[in-house]
Amino acid sequence: MTRRESVAGGEPRVRGVLTEASFVTEHSDGYESETLFSSLQGEARNVFASLEQPEPMTDETADGAAELGADSLNAGPQDGTPQDAAPGTGENNTGAPDVTDTPDAKDFFPASTLDLAKVSILGTAEPAEGVVPDTGIAEERPVHVAVNADAFSPAVDSLDVAWLIGGVVVHETDGLEAHRVSNTLELVSSPETGGDESANPDAFFGATFTPVQGSAGASLSVELVGHRDGALPSVNRVSAGWIGQGTSITLKEDAVVTVSDPRVGEIATAKIKRTDFVPTATQLRFQWLSNDAEIEGATQRELLVTPSLRGRSLTLLVEADAPGALTSTVDVELGVVALGDAPEYLGETPRIKGSARVGEELRVAGFERDFIEPDAQSVEFQWMRGKESIPGARGKKYEVREADRGEKLWVRIVLRRLGHRSAVVRTDRVRVAS
Repeated sequence: MTRRESVAGGEPRVRGVLTEASFVTEHSDGYESETLFSSLQGEARNVFASLEQPEPMTDETADGAAELGADSLNAGPQDGTPQDAAPGTGENNTGAPDVTDTPDAKDFFPASTLDLAKVSILGTAEPAEGVVPDTGIAEERPVHVAVNADAFSPAVDSLDVAWLIGGVVVHETDGLEAHRVSNTLELVSSPETGGDESANPDAFFGATFTPVQGSAGASLSVELVGHRDGALPSVNRVSAGWIGQGTSITLKEDAVVTVSDPRVGEIATAKIKRTDFVPTATQLRFQWLSNDAEIEGATQRELLVTPSLRGRSLTLLVEADAPGALTSTVDVELGVVALGDAPEYLGETPRIKGSARVGEELRVAGFERDFIEPDAQSVEFQWMRGKESIPGARGKKYEVREADRGEKLWVRIVLRRLGHRSAVVRTDRVRVAS
């Protein structure tokens, strides 16, 4: 979009820098619109006429010129225009700036002026006192601007539109052409005019913008820049007033969100649907938290609970979106992550084989790790004498000692998995001969 730096007061500068004036007009819909437009002083077309240059001089015309004398050579155009302007003063008889150093004279056609009565800005939100202005402009709701094709004088060929929030440009659309517009502000083409809508009183330039969430209370304005061949741009800024507060999407009061108790090794989830929201959500986004900190990459509805989460609180953030509504976030607390279930041994009861006599060797038989589900990360063996552990006896084999005479021996097998409860498997018992 063409943008020009403003010039405060004084005479207009050459090369297309313009003076500016500010006006406030009361619109039919009751809100004020401010336009900032530019105009070039002086009669530019008269300047163009005075810039006619003599044709290049040939050898023949040079001889004739010598006879005419220097006064005739400096006479300038023969259109009756006085030639009494002092060289180098920057002005001529028209009172307009001296633009003889300007390479492209078309820049000096004056800019078109805009009739504010033919500019409409309308939001699509329901007005509410103190919340949404009468213009219907609010967060996350489309705002339409429509400019009659004959609003500019002379008519422009195209229009650039920039939307500003708090005076800062946030969206631009360049090169709009005039179209007929329906009563719903939907642009339609008009074949009756053969593609040229500038003379059609039913034609409009139209653009739409949606203020983002978080912009409530800020000012909204539209900059309209009209372009036509051979003229300076017509720069106009129209105030649309303030932006109202949008309507948030909310969870239904009777919505039931079910969760699973979080345990290591299991899938944690929350059953929540798009239809649980008003209006119905078009999209749900998820983020898991551990002790209120985001879990990196955990953005799905379900989460495999890892051992590192044991003992930590687990929360699921559900962010809901709906057209024309503010995004809403629901916190679903699942509780503290508990230990996972213990591994289970699915094989037959292990046995002790060997001669149960002092000095003889016993061993554990019939125990296979393949029968552990889920697989244990460690398996520990502890030989037992009655109810007491035998110090240092932690292998699958054991040599019977003197203290074992007449006692029952057996092995306690402990299955361990990180973040899970431990499982204990017991062998059968054998009595040592006395």
